[in-house]
Amino acid sequence: MFRLPPLNRSLIFDYALVCLVLLLITWIRVRLIDTPFDRDEGEYAYAGRQILKGNIPYKDMYNMKYPGVYYMYALFFKLFGITTEAIRIGGLLLNVGTAWFIFGFTRNILNARTGRYAAITFLILSLTVASESLMTNAENFVLFFGWGGLFFISNSKFKSPILFICAGACFLSLCCLMKQTGAIYILLGCMIFISIHKQTFSFKKIVGFILFGLIPFLILIVHLAVNNSYATFHYFTFQYATEYAHMVNQKLGAYLFKKSYSDIFNSTQVFVLIAVVGLFISFYYFKTFKWLYLWIGLLATVTMIVPGLYFRNHYFIYLNPLLAIVFAYTIVYVAPLLLPTYKWGYPMIIFFIASFHLCWNGHNYEHLFKQNGEMYSRSYFNYGIYADAEKIGNYINSITKPTDHIGSLTNEPEVFFHADRKMASSFFYIYPLMEHHVYVDSMRNAYIQQIETAKPEVFVVFDYLNSGPNKTSGALLDKWWTGYEVNYNLDCAFCTTGPIAPFNYVFARSTKVFKGVYCIKIYTRKHY
Repeated sequence: MFRLPPLNRSLIFDYALVCLVLLLITWIRVRLIDTPFDRDEGEYAYAGRQILKGNIPYKDMYNMKYPGVYYMYALFFKLFGITTEAIRIGGLLLNVGTAWFIFGFTRNILNARTGRYAAITFLILSLTVASESLMTNAENFVLFFGWGGLFFISNSKFKSPILFICAGACFLSLCCLMKQTGAIYILLGCMIFISIHKQTFSFKKIVGFILFGLIPFLILIVHLAVNNSYATFHYFTFQYATEYAHMVNQKLGAYLFKKSYSDIFNSTQVFVLIAVVGLFISFYYFKTFKWLYLWIGLLATVTMIVPGLYFRNHYFIYLNPLLAIVFAYTIVYVAPLLLPTYKWGYPMIIFFIASFHLCWNGHNYEHLFKQNGEMYSRSYFNYGIYADAEKIGNYINSITKPTDHIGSLTNEPEVFFHADRKMASSFFYIYPLMEHHVYVDSMRNAYIQQIETAKPEVFVVFDYLNSGPNKTSGALLDKWWTGYEVNYNLDCAFCTTGPIAPFNYVFARSTKVFKGVYCIKIYTRKHY
Protein backbone atom coordinates (compact mmCIF):
# COMPACT_ATOMS: atom_id res chain seq x y z
CA MET A 1 0.00 0.00 0.00
CA PHE A 2 1.25 3.48 -0.89
CA ARG A 3 1.84 5.75 2.10
CA LEU A 4 2.79 9.39 2.18
CA PRO A 5 5.92 10.29 4.12
CA PRO A 6 5.12 11.50 7.67
CA LEU A 7 6.03 15.11 6.90
CA ASN A 8 3.71 15.31 3.89
CA ARG A 9 1.00 13.51 5.80
CA SER A 10 1.12 16.07 8.62
CA LEU A 11 1.10 18.93 6.13
CA ILE A 12 -1.94 17.57 4.32
CA PHE A 13 -3.89 17.02 7.54
CA ASP A 14 -2.82 20.41 8.93
CA TYR A 15 -3.92 22.31 5.84
CA ALA A 16 -7.18 20.34 5.67
CA LEU A 17 -7.80 21.35 9.28
CA VAL A 18 -7.02 25.00 8.49
CA CYS A 19 -9.53 24.96 5.62
CA LEU A 20 -12.15 23.27 7.81
CA VAL A 21 -11.76 25.89 10.56
CA LEU A 22 -11.90 28.77 8.05
CA LEU A 23 -15.10 27.35 6.56
CA LEU A 24 -16.61 26.88 10.03
CA ILE A 25 -15.93 30.38 11.34
CA THR A 26 -16.98 31.96 8.03
CA TRP A 27 -20.23 29.99 8.00
CA ILE A 28 -21.01 30.94 11.62
CA ARG A 29 -20.24 34.63 11.14
CA VAL A 30 -22.19 34.83 7.88
CA ARG A 31 -25.11 33.01 9.51
CA LEU A 32 -25.09 35.60 12.31
CA ILE A 33 -24.46 38.54 9.98
CA ASP A 34 -27.73 40.18 11.02
CA THR A 35 -26.75 40.31 14.71
CA PRO A 36 -27.79 43.78 15.96
CA PHE A 37 -25.20 46.20 17.31
CA ASP A 38 -24.54 46.10 21.03
CA ARG A 39 -23.99 49.32 22.97
CA ASP A 40 -20.29 49.81 22.19
CA GLU A 41 -20.78 48.90 18.55
CA GLY A 42 -23.65 51.37 18.45
CA GLU A 43 -21.27 54.07 19.67
CA TYR A 44 -18.73 53.27 16.96
CA ALA A 45 -21.42 53.02 14.29
CA TYR A 46 -23.02 56.32 15.28
CA ALA A 47 -19.60 58.02 15.27
CA GLY A 48 -18.65 56.43 11.95
CA ARG A 49 -21.85 57.63 10.33
CA GLN A 50 -21.40 61.14 11.72
CA ILE A 51 -17.81 61.24 10.45
CA LEU A 52 -19.07 60.45 6.95
CA LYS A 53 -21.37 63.47 7.31
CA GLY A 54 -18.42 65.70 8.17
CA ASN A 55 -18.70 65.76 11.96
CA ILE A 56 -15.55 65.65 14.10
CA PRO A 57 -14.73 63.45 17.14
CA TYR A 58 -14.20 65.44 20.37
CA LYS A 59 -16.07 68.36 18.81
CA ASP A 60 -19.40 66.77 17.91
CA MET A 61 -18.86 63.51 19.83
CA TYR A 62 -17.33 63.17 23.31
CA ASN A 63 -15.71 60.00 24.61
CA MET A 64 -12.58 58.93 26.47
CA LYS A 65 -11.59 56.41 23.78
CA TYR A 66 -9.13 57.20 21.03
CA PRO A 67 -10.89 57.75 17.69
CA GLY A 68 -9.31 54.99 15.59
CA VAL A 69 -12.30 52.65 15.74
CA TYR A 70 -14.67 55.46 14.72
CA TYR A 71 -12.70 55.98 11.51
CA MET A 72 -12.47 52.23 10.88
CA TYR A 73 -16.25 51.92 11.15
CA ALA A 74 -16.56 54.86 8.76
CA LEU A 75 -14.21 53.00 6.38
CA PHE A 76 -16.29 49.81 6.55
CA PHE A 77 -19.45 51.84 5.90
CA LYS A 78 -17.77 53.46 2.92
CA LEU A 79 -16.70 50.09 1.52
CA PHE A 80 -19.72 47.92 2.27
CA GLY A 81 -22.64 50.32 2.88
CA ILE A 82 -24.08 51.88 6.02
CA THR A 83 -25.59 48.74 7.52
CA THR A 84 -25.07 46.36 10.41
CA GLU A 85 -24.01 43.72 7.89
CA ALA A 86 -21.14 45.95 6.72
CA ILE A 87 -19.59 45.84 10.19
CA ARG A 88 -20.11 42.08 10.44
CA ILE A 89 -18.24 41.65 7.14
CA GLY A 90 -15.51 43.92 8.47
CA GLY A 91 -15.38 41.87 11.69
CA LEU A 92 -14.87 38.67 9.69
CA LEU A 93 -12.03 40.27 7.72
CA LEU A 94 -10.42 41.50 10.95
CA ASN A 95 -10.70 38.05 12.51
CA VAL A 96 -9.15 36.21 9.56
CA GLY A 97 -6.53 38.94 9.09
CA THR A 98 -5.49 38.73 12.74
CA ALA A 99 -5.22 34.93 12.45
CA TRP A 100 -2.95 35.36 9.41
CA PHE A 101 -0.72 37.79 11.31
CA ILE A 102 -0.55 35.38 14.26
CA PHE A 103 0.47 32.60 11.89
CA GLY A 104 3.16 34.74 10.30
CA PHE A 105 4.56 35.97 13.61
CA THR A 106 4.58 32.50 15.18
CA ARG A 107 6.20 31.02 12.07
CA ASN A 108 8.94 33.64 12.24
CA ILE A 109 9.59 33.29 15.97
CA LEU A 110 8.89 29.55 16.45
CA ASN A 111 8.04 27.46 13.37
CA ALA A 112 5.42 27.01 10.66
CA ARG A 113 3.47 24.14 12.21
CA THR A 114 3.05 25.97 15.51
CA GLY A 115 1.98 28.99 13.47
CA ARG A 116 -0.75 27.01 11.72
CA TYR A 117 -2.15 25.66 14.98
CA ALA A 118 -1.87 29.06 16.67
CA ALA A 119 -3.90 30.68 13.86
CA ILE A 120 -6.74 28.15 13.87
CA THR A 121 -6.78 28.04 17.68
CA PHE A 122 -7.23 31.82 17.69
CA LEU A 123 -10.11 31.48 15.20
CA ILE A 124 -11.83 28.89 17.41
CA LEU A 125 -11.29 30.98 20.56
CA SER A 126 -12.91 33.86 18.66
CA LEU A 127 -16.16 31.87 18.72
CA THR A 128 -16.37 32.14 22.52
CA VAL A 129 -19.76 33.73 23.06
CA ALA A 130 -19.03 34.73 26.67
CA SER A 131 -16.15 37.00 25.58
CA GLU A 132 -18.36 38.67 22.94
CA SER A 133 -15.75 37.81 20.32
CA LEU A 134 -18.38 37.69 17.58
CA MET A 135 -19.03 41.40 18.02
CA THR A 136 -16.79 44.04 16.41
CA ASN A 137 -15.46 45.87 19.42
CA ALA A 138 -12.35 48.03 19.84
CA GLU A 139 -10.38 45.03 21.08
CA ASN A 140 -10.73 43.33 17.67
CA PHE A 141 -9.11 46.33 15.98
CA VAL A 142 -6.34 46.46 18.60
CA LEU A 143 -5.52 42.80 17.93
CA PHE A 144 -5.54 43.25 14.14
CA PHE A 145 -3.15 46.19 14.11
CA GLY A 146 -1.10 44.94 17.07
CA TRP A 147 -0.41 41.51 15.62
CA GLY A 148 0.04 43.03 12.18
CA GLY A 149 2.77 45.21 13.67
CA LEU A 150 4.44 42.30 15.44
CA PHE A 151 4.31 40.20 12.26
CA PHE A 152 5.91 42.91 10.11
CA ILE A 153 8.63 43.57 12.68
CA SER A 154 9.43 39.86 13.01
CA ASN A 155 9.42 39.50 9.21
CA SER A 156 12.04 42.25 8.90
CA LYS A 157 14.58 39.67 10.06
CA PHE A 158 14.34 37.80 6.76
CA LYS A 159 13.72 40.24 3.89
CA SER A 160 13.21 43.93 3.02
CA PRO A 161 14.01 44.99 6.60
CA ILE A 162 13.38 48.72 6.13
CA LEU A 163 10.00 48.16 4.44
CA PHE A 164 8.77 45.74 7.09
CA ILE A 165 10.13 47.84 9.96
CA CYS A 166 8.26 50.90 8.68
CA ALA A 167 5.05 48.93 8.09
CA GLY A 168 5.31 47.33 11.54
CA ALA A 169 5.88 50.66 13.29
CA CYS A 170 2.89 52.19 11.49
CA PHE A 171 0.62 49.27 12.44
CA LEU A 172 1.72 49.43 16.08
CA SER A 173 0.94 53.13 16.16
CA LEU A 174 -2.49 52.55 14.62
CA CYS A 175 -3.05 49.80 17.21
CA CYS A 176 -2.68 52.37 20.00
CA LEU A 177 -5.05 54.77 18.22
CA MET A 178 -7.75 52.10 18.34
CA LYS A 179 -7.65 52.09 22.16
CA GLN A 180 -5.19 53.22 24.81
CA THR A 181 -4.39 49.65 25.85
CA GLY A 182 -2.81 49.16 22.42
CA ALA A 183 0.29 50.88 23.83
CA ILE A 184 1.29 47.46 25.21
CA TYR A 185 1.83 46.24 21.65
CA ILE A 186 4.15 49.18 21.02
CA LEU A 187 6.29 47.97 23.94
CA LEU A 188 6.23 44.39 22.62
CA GLY A 189 7.12 45.63 19.15
CA CYS A 190 10.08 47.61 20.51
CA MET A 191 11.30 44.53 22.38
CA ILE A 192 11.12 42.35 19.26
CA PHE A 193 12.68 45.06 17.09
CA ILE A 194 15.67 45.34 19.46
CA SER A 195 16.11 41.59 19.91
CA ILE A 196 16.04 40.93 16.14
CA HIS A 197 18.22 43.82 14.99
CA LYS A 198 20.57 44.33 17.95
CA GLN A 199 23.49 42.99 15.92
CA THR A 200 22.57 44.87 12.72
CA PHE A 201 21.32 48.27 13.92
CA SER A 202 21.57 51.03 11.35
CA PHE A 203 20.53 54.66 11.18
CA LYS A 204 17.89 53.86 8.53
CA LYS A 205 16.27 51.13 10.64
CA ILE A 206 16.04 53.30 13.76
CA VAL A 207 14.76 56.37 11.92
CA GLY A 208 12.24 54.29 9.95
CA PHE A 209 10.92 52.66 13.11
CA ILE A 210 10.54 55.95 15.00
CA LEU A 211 9.29 58.07 12.09
CA PHE A 212 6.61 55.67 10.86
CA GLY A 213 5.58 55.03 14.44
CA LEU A 214 4.97 58.75 14.93
CA ILE A 215 3.21 59.50 11.62
CA PRO A 216 -0.31 58.27 12.61
CA PHE A 217 -0.13 60.20 15.90
CA LEU A 218 1.06 63.35 14.13
CA ILE A 219 -1.76 63.10 11.57
CA LEU A 220 -4.30 62.78 14.39
CA ILE A 221 -2.88 65.73 16.34
CA VAL A 222 -2.84 67.96 13.24
CA HIS A 223 -6.40 66.89 12.39
CA LEU A 224 -7.62 67.71 15.90
CA ALA A 225 -5.73 71.01 16.01
CA VAL A 226 -7.13 72.15 12.64
CA ASN A 227 -10.65 71.41 13.89
CA ASN A 228 -10.08 73.08 17.30
CA SER A 229 -10.78 69.87 19.17
CA TYR A 230 -7.38 68.92 20.60
CA ALA A 231 -8.12 70.42 24.04
CA THR A 232 -11.35 68.39 24.29
CA PHE A 233 -9.51 65.28 23.06
CA HIS A 234 -6.92 65.68 25.83
CA TYR A 235 -9.61 66.39 28.42
CA PHE A 236 -11.55 63.19 27.71
CA THR A 237 -8.81 60.74 26.70
CA PHE A 238 -6.27 61.71 29.39
CA GLN A 239 -7.83 63.68 32.24
CA TYR A 240 -11.23 61.99 32.45
CA ALA A 241 -9.81 58.60 31.42
CA THR A 242 -7.38 58.76 34.36
CA GLU A 243 -10.30 59.38 36.73
CA TYR A 244 -12.29 56.57 35.10
CA ALA A 245 -9.45 54.12 35.71
CA HIS A 246 -9.70 54.65 39.50
CA MET A 247 -13.45 54.36 40.09
CA VAL A 248 -13.61 50.63 40.86
CA ASN A 249 -12.14 49.34 44.11
CA GLN A 250 -10.33 46.01 44.49
CA LYS A 251 -13.26 44.20 46.08
CA LEU A 252 -15.62 45.14 43.27
CA GLY A 253 -12.88 44.39 40.73
CA ALA A 254 -12.46 40.86 42.11
CA TYR A 255 -16.20 40.31 41.84
CA LEU A 256 -16.29 41.60 38.25
CA PHE A 257 -13.35 39.36 37.28
CA LYS A 258 -15.02 36.27 38.68
CA LYS A 259 -18.36 37.16 37.12
CA SER A 260 -16.91 37.82 33.65
CA TYR A 261 -14.22 35.17 33.38
CA SER A 262 -16.10 32.22 34.87
CA ASP A 263 -18.27 31.76 31.76
CA ILE A 264 -15.30 32.35 29.45
CA PHE A 265 -13.23 29.75 31.31
CA ASN A 266 -16.06 27.22 31.13
CA SER A 267 -15.88 27.43 27.33
CA THR A 268 -12.11 27.66 26.90
CA GLN A 269 -10.91 25.54 29.83
CA VAL A 270 -9.34 22.78 27.70
CA PHE A 271 -7.26 25.33 25.79
CA VAL A 272 -6.34 27.14 29.01
CA LEU A 273 -5.37 24.03 30.99
CA ILE A 274 -3.19 22.63 28.20
CA ALA A 275 -1.48 26.02 27.80
CA VAL A 276 -0.86 26.18 31.57
CA VAL A 277 0.67 22.69 31.46
CA GLY A 278 2.98 23.86 28.70
CA LEU A 279 4.01 26.94 30.67
CA PHE A 280 4.86 24.89 33.75
CA ILE A 281 6.83 22.35 31.75
CA SER A 282 8.72 25.22 30.13
CA PHE A 283 10.45 25.87 33.47
CA TYR A 284 12.15 22.49 33.27
CA TYR A 285 12.50 21.56 29.62
CA PHE A 286 12.18 24.72 27.56
CA LYS A 287 14.37 27.36 29.16
CA THR A 288 14.95 28.97 25.80
CA PHE A 289 14.58 32.45 24.41
CA LYS A 290 11.47 31.31 22.52
CA TRP A 291 9.64 30.47 25.74
CA LEU A 292 10.81 33.78 27.19
CA TYR A 293 9.00 35.53 24.32
CA LEU A 294 5.80 33.67 25.21
CA TRP A 295 6.04 34.43 28.92
CA ILE A 296 6.68 38.14 28.35
CA GLY A 297 3.92 38.37 25.76
CA LEU A 298 1.41 36.58 27.98
CA LEU A 299 2.19 38.77 31.00
CA ALA A 300 1.99 41.89 28.83
CA THR A 301 -1.42 41.00 27.43
CA VAL A 302 -2.72 40.22 30.92
CA THR A 303 -1.94 43.84 31.85
CA MET A 304 -4.26 44.97 29.05
CA ILE A 305 -7.22 43.45 30.90
CA VAL A 306 -6.45 44.87 34.34
CA PRO A 307 -6.62 48.72 34.02
CA GLY A 308 -9.61 50.11 35.87
CA LEU A 309 -10.53 46.64 37.26
CA TYR A 310 -13.69 46.62 35.14
CA PHE A 311 -12.94 43.20 33.60
CA ARG A 312 -15.63 43.47 30.98
CA ASN A 313 -16.18 40.28 28.99
CA HIS A 314 -14.78 41.61 25.74
CA TYR A 315 -11.54 42.70 27.45
CA PHE A 316 -10.57 39.02 27.70
CA ILE A 317 -10.30 38.88 23.91
CA TYR A 318 -6.80 40.28 24.45
CA LEU A 319 -5.74 36.90 25.88
CA ASN A 320 -6.75 34.88 22.82
CA PRO A 321 -3.64 35.31 20.61
CA LEU A 322 -1.06 34.42 23.30
CA LEU A 323 -3.29 31.66 24.65
CA ALA A 324 -3.48 30.29 21.10
CA ILE A 325 0.30 30.44 20.58
CA VAL A 326 1.16 28.85 23.94
CA PHE A 327 -1.47 26.14 23.37
CA ALA A 328 -0.12 25.47 19.87
CA TYR A 329 3.50 25.33 21.02
CA THR A 330 2.51 22.94 23.79
CA ILE A 331 0.65 20.46 21.57
CA VAL A 332 3.27 20.63 18.81
CA TYR A 333 6.31 20.16 21.10
CA VAL A 334 5.24 18.83 24.51
CA ALA A 335 2.65 16.23 23.48
CA PRO A 336 5.03 14.37 21.11
CA LEU A 337 7.64 14.23 23.90
CA LEU A 338 5.18 12.63 26.28
CA LEU A 339 3.61 10.37 23.63
CA PRO A 340 6.25 9.77 20.94
CA THR A 341 4.27 7.26 18.82
CA TYR A 342 2.45 8.87 15.88
CA LYS A 343 3.57 12.23 17.20
CA TRP A 344 2.55 14.01 13.99
CA GLY A 345 -1.12 13.34 14.75
CA TYR A 346 -1.34 14.37 18.39
CA PRO A 347 -1.64 18.14 17.78
CA MET A 348 -4.61 17.59 15.50
CA ILE A 349 -6.37 15.26 17.95
CA ILE A 350 -5.84 17.54 20.95
CA PHE A 351 -6.94 20.59 18.95
CA PHE A 352 -10.09 18.81 17.81
CA ILE A 353 -11.02 17.79 21.39
CA ALA A 354 -10.51 21.33 22.72
CA SER A 355 -12.44 22.87 19.82
CA PHE A 356 -15.31 20.40 20.16
CA HIS A 357 -15.59 21.23 23.86
CA LEU A 358 -15.71 24.97 23.13
CA CYS A 359 -18.22 24.85 20.26
CA TRP A 360 -20.59 22.33 21.80
CA ASN A 361 -20.38 23.56 25.38
CA GLY A 362 -23.74 24.70 26.79
CA HIS A 363 -24.92 28.06 25.46
CA ASN A 364 -22.13 28.23 22.87
CA TYR A 365 -23.79 25.50 20.80
CA GLU A 366 -27.17 27.20 21.10
CA HIS A 367 -25.84 30.62 20.08
CA LEU A 368 -23.48 29.48 17.33
CA PHE A 369 -25.48 26.80 15.57
CA LYS A 370 -29.18 27.24 16.34
CA GLN A 371 -30.05 30.89 16.82
CA ASN A 372 -30.16 33.66 14.23
CA GLY A 373 -28.64 37.09 14.90
CA GLU A 374 -31.75 38.54 16.54
CA MET A 375 -32.31 35.52 18.81
CA TYR A 376 -28.63 35.56 19.77
CA SER A 377 -28.85 39.24 20.74
CA ARG A 378 -32.05 38.82 22.76
CA SER A 379 -30.91 35.75 24.67
CA TYR A 380 -27.32 36.79 25.34
CA PHE A 381 -27.80 40.49 26.10
CA ASN A 382 -31.00 39.86 28.03
CA TYR A 383 -32.70 43.21 28.77
CA GLY A 384 -30.65 45.18 26.23
CA ILE A 385 -32.65 47.01 23.59
CA TYR A 386 -30.18 46.07 20.86
CA ALA A 387 -32.51 43.77 18.92
CA ASP A 388 -35.21 46.49 18.92
CA ALA A 389 -32.91 49.48 18.36
CA GLU A 390 -33.52 49.53 14.61
CA LYS A 391 -37.29 49.54 15.12
CA ILE A 392 -37.05 52.38 17.64
CA GLY A 393 -34.59 54.30 15.47
CA ASN A 394 -36.84 53.97 12.42
CA TYR A 395 -39.74 55.42 14.39
CA ILE A 396 -37.63 58.41 15.48
CA ASN A 397 -36.57 58.87 11.88
CA SER A 398 -40.21 58.88 10.76
CA ILE A 399 -41.27 61.72 13.10
CA THR A 400 -38.26 63.99 12.56
CA LYS A 401 -36.55 65.87 9.75
CA PRO A 402 -32.96 65.12 8.67
CA THR A 403 -31.83 68.44 10.17
CA ASP A 404 -33.40 67.77 13.58
CA HIS A 405 -31.13 67.08 16.53
CA ILE A 406 -32.43 64.58 19.08
CA GLY A 407 -32.18 64.98 22.85
CA SER A 408 -30.83 61.88 24.54
CA LEU A 409 -31.03 60.87 28.15
CA THR A 410 -29.90 57.34 27.38
CA ASN A 411 -26.80 55.20 27.06
CA GLU A 412 -27.93 53.67 23.78
CA PRO A 413 -26.17 55.34 20.81
CA GLU A 414 -27.19 52.46 18.53
CA VAL A 415 -30.72 53.90 18.49
CA PHE A 416 -29.44 57.16 17.02
CA PHE A 417 -27.36 55.33 14.44
CA HIS A 418 -30.52 53.65 13.16
CA ALA A 419 -32.47 56.90 13.43
CA ASP A 420 -29.83 58.58 11.25
CA ARG A 421 -30.12 61.69 13.38
CA LYS A 422 -27.51 63.65 15.28
CA MET A 423 -27.74 63.93 19.06
CA ALA A 424 -28.39 67.39 20.46
CA SER A 425 -25.54 66.86 22.94
CA SER A 426 -22.01 65.76 22.10
CA PHE A 427 -22.07 63.17 24.91
CA PHE A 428 -22.46 59.62 23.51
CA TYR A 429 -23.44 58.40 26.93
CA ILE A 430 -24.69 59.96 30.10
CA TYR A 431 -22.56 57.58 32.17
CA PRO A 432 -19.92 60.28 32.83
CA LEU A 433 -22.66 62.59 34.11
CA MET A 434 -23.50 60.18 36.94
CA GLU A 435 -20.10 58.88 38.02
CA HIS A 436 -18.07 59.97 41.02
CA HIS A 437 -15.15 61.93 39.60
CA VAL A 438 -13.82 65.47 39.80
CA TYR A 439 -15.18 66.47 36.39
CA VAL A 440 -18.77 65.30 36.85
CA ASP A 441 -20.23 68.73 37.64
CA SER A 442 -18.59 70.44 34.68
CA MET A 443 -19.66 67.62 32.34
CA ARG A 444 -23.22 67.71 33.61
CA ASN A 445 -23.38 71.48 33.18
CA ALA A 446 -21.96 71.20 29.65
CA TYR A 447 -24.59 68.60 28.75
CA ILE A 448 -27.45 70.69 30.12
CA GLN A 449 -26.20 73.81 28.33
CA GLN A 450 -25.97 71.96 25.01
CA ILE A 451 -29.50 70.57 25.38
CA GLU A 452 -31.11 73.83 26.45
CA THR A 453 -29.35 75.68 23.63
CA ALA A 454 -30.38 73.15 20.96
CA LYS A 455 -34.01 72.82 22.17
CA PRO A 456 -34.40 69.43 20.47
CA GLU A 457 -37.76 68.66 18.87
CA VAL A 458 -37.63 65.05 20.09
CA PHE A 459 -36.23 63.71 23.35
CA VAL A 460 -35.45 60.05 24.06
CA VAL A 461 -35.23 58.81 27.68
CA PHE A 462 -34.31 55.31 28.81
CA ASP A 463 -33.70 53.94 32.30
CA TYR A 464 -30.68 56.15 32.84
CA LEU A 465 -30.57 55.72 36.62
CA ASN A 466 -29.96 51.96 36.34
CA SER A 467 -26.40 52.25 35.08
CA GLY A 468 -24.05 50.29 37.33
CA PRO A 469 -22.41 50.32 40.78
CA ASN A 470 -20.02 53.21 40.11
CA LYS A 471 -22.71 55.45 38.62
CA THR A 472 -24.83 56.50 41.58
CA SER A 473 -24.91 60.27 41.34
CA GLY A 474 -27.82 60.45 38.90
CA ALA A 475 -30.16 62.29 41.27
CA LEU A 476 -29.07 65.76 40.10
CA LEU A 477 -29.56 64.78 36.46
CA ASP A 478 -32.95 63.32 37.32
CA LYS A 479 -33.90 66.55 39.10
CA TRP A 480 -32.93 68.59 36.02
CA TRP A 481 -34.97 66.36 33.71
CA THR A 482 -38.02 66.55 36.00
CA GLY A 483 -37.97 70.31 35.55
CA TYR A 484 -37.13 70.28 31.84
CA GLU A 485 -39.70 67.59 30.98
CA VAL A 486 -42.52 70.17 31.16
CA ASN A 487 -41.40 71.38 27.71
CA TYR A 488 -42.38 68.04 26.16
CA ASN A 489 -45.32 65.75 25.59
CA LEU A 490 -44.96 61.99 25.79
CA ASP A 491 -45.40 60.80 22.22
CA CYS A 492 -44.98 57.07 22.76
CA ALA A 493 -42.92 54.42 24.47
CA PHE A 494 -41.32 51.08 23.69
CA CYS A 495 -41.79 48.85 26.71
CA THR A 496 -40.96 45.30 27.67
CA THR A 497 -44.02 43.10 27.96
CA GLY A 498 -43.02 41.42 31.19
CA PRO A 499 -40.28 40.68 33.71
CA ILE A 500 -39.12 37.45 32.04
CA ALA A 501 -36.23 37.41 29.55
CA PRO A 502 -35.66 37.50 26.63
CA PHE A 503 -37.25 40.93 26.51
CA ASN A 504 -39.09 42.36 23.54
CA TYR A 505 -39.71 46.12 23.36
CA VAL A 506 -43.22 46.78 22.09
CA PHE A 507 -44.65 50.08 20.83
CA ALA A 508 -47.22 51.75 23.07
CA ARG A 509 -48.83 55.17 23.23
CA SER A 510 -48.66 55.08 27.01
CA THR A 511 -46.29 53.50 29.48
CA LYS A 512 -49.31 52.27 31.42
CA VAL A 513 -50.24 49.77 28.71
CA PHE A 514 -47.53 47.32 29.74
CA LYS A 515 -46.22 46.27 33.11
CA GLY A 516 -42.73 45.71 31.83
CA VAL A 517 -39.48 46.25 33.65
CA TYR A 518 -37.86 48.54 31.08
CA CYS A 519 -39.23 51.35 28.97
CA ILE A 520 -37.74 53.79 26.44
CA LYS A 521 -39.84 56.94 26.17
CA ILE A 522 -40.00 59.31 23.22
CA TYR A 523 -41.11 62.90 23.81
CA THR A 524 -42.00 65.65 21.34
CA ARG A 525 -41.50 69.32 22.13
CA LYS A 526 -44.50 71.51 23.00
CA HIS A 527 -45.13 74.52 20.77
CA TYR A 528 -47.24 77.19 22.44
